[in-house]
Amino acid sequence: MPQDSGFSSGAKDMHEAVQQQLRIRDAQLDGDEEMKDSEMVDPESTQNKGDEDNEGRSGEDEDFSNDHRADLEQALSSSNLKFPGSYYFKKRYAVSEAPNPCLRISTGNIGAIGMPLSEPEARRIISHAAQAPFGMGERTIVDKEVRDTWEIDASAVTFDNPAWATFVAGVAKDACASLGVNFAVSKPKIQLYKLLVYEAGSHFLPHRDTEKVDGMFATIIIVLQSPFTGGAAHLSHAGLSTIVDFSTDSNLSTSVMAWYTDVTHEIKPITSGYRLALSYNLIHTTNALRPVLPSSDDAVVKLRRVLSSWQRSLDSAPKKIIYLLKHKYSTANLKGSALKGEDAHLVSLLESLADELGFHVGLAIVECHVSGQADDMGRHGYGGYSEADPSDLSIVEETERAMSVTNLVNLDGRSLATSIDIDDAGEDDEDGEEGHIPETIPADLRSIVEDGPPDEQEYEGYQGNYGGDLTRWYRRTVLVIWPHSNHAQVVYGDNYPQYAMDTLRSATKGKPNKGEAELRQYLLNLAPKDPKLETSILQSICELAYTRGMFNMWNEAMVVCHGETSIEKLGSAHILKALVLFGFGNMFPWIERMLQADPSNARRLKLLDQIEAERARYIGLNVGPILEKWLLAQREAVMRSLKPLAAGEGQLLVDAAKKHELLSILEQAVISHVGKSTPPKQIVAFAKSLFAEVGKQQSLFKDQSEIDLGRRLIAELMAAAIDRVDFFEPVADGLVQIPSYHLLHRRRPSPQPSPKLAELHIQACLETGNEALIETIVKKLVTPPVPSQDAEAEQRWKSVLVGLVPFFNKAVEERPAGAPRIPSVELFYTTTTPMLLDRLQKQDLTEKEVVTLAQLGFVHPEGAQLLEKTIIPKFKATPRSTTIYKVFIRQLRECTARSSRADEFSSTPALITGLIQTMISQFSPASSAATVMELLEFCCENDNVACCGDLLSRLLDNSSLTPDRINSQLIPLLASLDAFLVRRQISVTDQPFATFFRKFMFAWVQVILGHKPSNSSNQFASVTRLGSRCSCPHCSSIVRFISSSTQPSHSLPRIGAPNVRHVMQQLESAGVRAVATWDVIRTSPQGLQITKTDQIWKAQRWPLNQQQGIGLLKGITTDEARLKDVFGEVDYHLLLDRLGVPWVNAPLNNATAASTSTMPQPSMSTTAGAGPSQVRPGTHSITTVEDSPPPKRRKIQEETHEVIDLCSP
Repeated sequence: MPQDSGFSSGAKDMHEAVQQQLRIRDAQLDGDEEMKDSEMVDPESTQNKGDEDNEGRSGEDEDFSNDHRADLEQALSSSNLKFPGSYYFKKRYAVSEAPNPCLRISTGNIGAIGMPLSEPEARRIISHAAQAPFGMGERTIVDKEVRDTWEIDASAVTFDNPAWATFVAGVAKDACASLGVNFAVSKPKIQLYKLLVYEAGSHFLPHRDTEKVDGMFATIIIVLQSPFTGGAAHLSHAGLSTIVDFSTDSNLSTSVMAWYTDVTHEIKPITSGYRLALSYNLIHTTNALRPVLPSSDDAVVKLRRVLSSWQRSLDSAPKKIIYLLKHKYSTANLKGSALKGEDAHLVSLLESLADELGFHVGLAIVECHVSGQADDMGRHGYGGYSEADPSDLSIVEETERAMSVTNLVNLDGRSLATSIDIDDAGEDDEDGEEGHIPETIPADLRSIVEDGPPDEQEYEGYQGNYGGDLTRWYRRTVLVIWPHSNHAQVVYGDNYPQYAMDTLRSATKGKPNKGEAELRQYLLNLAPKDPKLETSILQSICELAYTRGMFNMWNEAMVVCHGETSIEKLGSAHILKALVLFGFGNMFPWIERMLQADPSNARRLKLLDQIEAERARYIGLNVGPILEKWLLAQREAVMRSLKPLAAGEGQLLVDAAKKHELLSILEQAVISHVGKSTPPKQIVAFAKSLFAEVGKQQSLFKDQSEIDLGRRLIAELMAAAIDRVDFFEPVADGLVQIPSYHLLHRRRPSPQPSPKLAELHIQACLETGNEALIETIVKKLVTPPVPSQDAEAEQRWKSVLVGLVPFFNKAVEERPAGAPRIPSVELFYTTTTPMLLDRLQKQDLTEKEVVTLAQLGFVHPEGAQLLEKTIIPKFKATPRSTTIYKVFIRQLRECTARSSRADEFSSTPALITGLIQTMISQFSPASSAATVMELLEFCCENDNVACCGDLLSRLLDNSSLTPDRINSQLIPLLASLDAFLVRRQISVTDQPFATFFRKFMFAWVQVILGHKPSNSSNQFASVTRLGSRCSCPHCSSIVRFISSSTQPSHSLPRIGAPNVRHVMQQLESAGVRAVATWDVIRTSPQGLQITKTDQIWKAQRWPLNQQQGIGLLKGITTDEARLKDVFGEVDYHLLLDRLGVPWVNAPLNNATAASTSTMPQPSMSTTAGAGPSQVRPGTHSITTVEDSPPPKRRKIQEETHEVIDLCSP
């Protein structure tokens, strides 16, 4: 049975108690192990250590830390920790790094010893070795209980490989660097002391080395390649301890250990094999002070206290602390063995304490990234601005600043995480300055790192008016320390909750482990703090509960994570699984609470269906009847406690009531719940589902009384929906795109109401036989908002009503003949018509509004009178696009064709003609030929061919006729018009098209062709002289240009000043100025521009224009008789005379061309004229027709041409 909310608190208290007991137990285990490791130390040493430990533990109790970051910073700032070294050194050298010494032993003629050491040679060495003694006070004794090792004196040991001495010297330097010894000052020498052999059981109890020679300050042990196990060295000093174990792969490497002489060390027993080692003394040789270890006891005590306090207060302490090291290291050197000086000493101390107290120590890179505008105002250099050195610039306007910690590794250099999170919640310092970070030492780590020179920078350069973006990166090396219990949180960061949940989900059957319990409790503690994770946490712990078969665990998760609040939270699959595993007795109360609390009717009913469908899994439990009774009771309970219906749930209720015969329960639910709490849209959907059920053969409603009940329920639901609905409720729409220059600042418009809601309710009334309720809807709709002074509310009201007009138009139009009018439709139109007519004043009517207005005239009670007297006059009063006109006219025609009141709208054709005429009057004559053709087609479609004349006449307005317009619009139109007339079966002689052809051709003559030029061949004598005087390329090109080109100008670009002077001199001397002018092009080098006089250029263009004109006539028709009908005989011959041809099909041979030329006859340029002369209009195939000439024309005087009105019909 689920517990009340107090269960969560009790569970938490119990968990805290268990956790505290676990910590106490763990501390006791650690203490016992420490005493066991030290039980063989001599009494005096043990007593001293005990005193230190007791003092340390007492201090821990007294100095519980409230600020672990600050206390750790204080402990690490101790002067005793500034020592640039460690109390020991260790390193393993691979075979490639350490040479084979070629060891030779003279004792007993042992001779050369091969590497790795073999058992026979080990036994041979031992057979000639002595038992190693040790010192006790003034005596030197042999006691195998204390020291069991074999030794050979250095005097009997030599090395045949000269490289060995070099290697040993390098080892000495490595050891001195780690021990903090200044090699240059101390100049130490390394002296072989003994060769040592360890066999199974060999050991050496804790002891300190004595000074064997003057100046000795450290011992170096080189373990040669020899296979063994065991023999770990336990080192301790000033409360610190460490273990050095080189037994792994000992036959494949050479290993080195070194320590100061006052370091206590113990060699644990060898468990198998033989270890061969060389013991060296490291000796100080100068008059400088001999290297010694500083006393760091106080610092170690402080560090121990801080770390112990941290371990006891994990909930309030930082998850980790990040400490800035003194030196900077590359990613490749990110490991403990690469650290230098104080960093190495500090890390060695922390490493020992961390192992003892349950902490991890790692190294990482902290990177600070700063971007912003640089203070670069531009630096003038030769030729303009010079690029500034980014190092000389500063950032004046910061745009981005970030700090990250990456490449976390352990002290062996093994990667732990690519990046870790930083708790950078800023804390103000005492002066109120921001930027302090609760997890870093120093607290202002970001500022310290950014205070140095950048490791990398990018600068985009000076931008003309301001400095460009400057980006800098600063990197330093940090030490990271964190408790073992926080390891996953540190490594996984924000993903730790997911890691914990995944771990629990993937648990396998078997005995639970401590880590599993800690993860589960972590998630239970997290759930109340982060409600977004409650569902995932609940499901992961429940998965573990299934694996362990523990209902109590499942129950606790449900309580803490509020699993009863919805079915969805745990999920039906989990519920069914728990039902099978934990039984009905445990699960039914929980399921009932979920069914009561879940807000979804669909999920509630579906879960019951799933339980019923899965009942086969309960066979053998004798629960069949109980389950069926329980399911029925729960379905009735769901029906009696319906939640507000969601989309689709109305049909679901109908199906459930039908399947389980719950009509009476459904009736109560409709009366008690649905109409009062469900959104109106879903009430309507429910009513429509009931209506569909009424018409079925095998229905929920089995007889007439139940059918009547169903109809009554439908009416009640519709009435409830209409009563509760707000037709003017704003509905949020999507994002509105605004211009691209504001792309980053999209805005969401204020929500607006939609007519769709009213349409839904009206349509449902029509479909379900509740038309009487439409009157209620209409009255609700037409009631203006209160107060009436609210302009925004009034606008929303009008937008809904106007938006409903198309719906009502369609409903009225589709109303069956003889059916009564839709209730209150007159009231609706009376209210909305003035609103629509007001919109006619807008110039930017939409197509949808235009369609609505056209339809209104055919469905409105006033009908044709409204259309003719109000709508159309208002429509025509405002200039509109042809597109809108065409939409309106087409809609009028469609409505006329569909209307059942055809006699009432007999004037519609005349109204349409008037609209077309108004449209043409507002049409721009400069529109494209394609647009003109669309309008001509539209006129014909609407039986208004006569209006084509109005349109074509507007195109030939003298004030707007220019050569460009004739060539770009009218000539292409002529070609399209030909196909149009053929398609429409209209003759070119029919009006109004014949008039257009006549006016167009005479307009073309006046604007394009002009008068035939007089013979001015004498003017070209200068060109002939120029050609005879100079044949240079430049002068020759000018001769060709003036003689044969139809272009108005010609350029000689960049020919140079000498050539320009030459050409100008030739032009002047030949007298070319009579036909052309020229100007110097002021470039480097210079050029020359030659331009024909207007008279000469037009004379050269005239033959091409002549050809174009003949082509235009042929584009109309090649039939001379029909052309005479179009133009009239007199005007047709006048037109031919202006074109210089006897009839339209007369061939233009060389003689004709010569008669029209005004200059010496060069061949016409085939590249002439990209202008009007190249246009060949018309879709007719234009061929030369050599028919007999027409009857002789009467002579027409030239002056008569001057007085003819070329544009009159």
